[in-house]
Amino acid sequence: MYTSGLTQEKRENLAGRGMDEEAWAILREAMPRKYLILKDGQALTSALAFPSYLGGIALAHEGFLWATQNIESLETEPDQITLYKLKINTP
Repeated sequence: MYTSGLTQEKRENLAGRGMDEEAWAILREAMPRKYLILKDGQALTSALAFPSYLGGIALAHEGFLWATQNIESLETEPDQITLYKLKINTP
């Protein structure tokens, strides 16, 4: 997973020099997370947009990832959060 980033000029045009939560929300929107699956140093996918409903990601074992629900994408804060167990299938 990675974020492409922004030039300093583009960052300042979007959010000024702000470091508050509103500025970070603008920047997160402008810099979506992406993922790329590699095997033995070779790309198995092109860079793909990361689904907005997923939050944090942790590598497990045997080709699995654990992901949490992105509660920022919801209109109200939930009583419970969802955990996702993701399987990476490679050719």
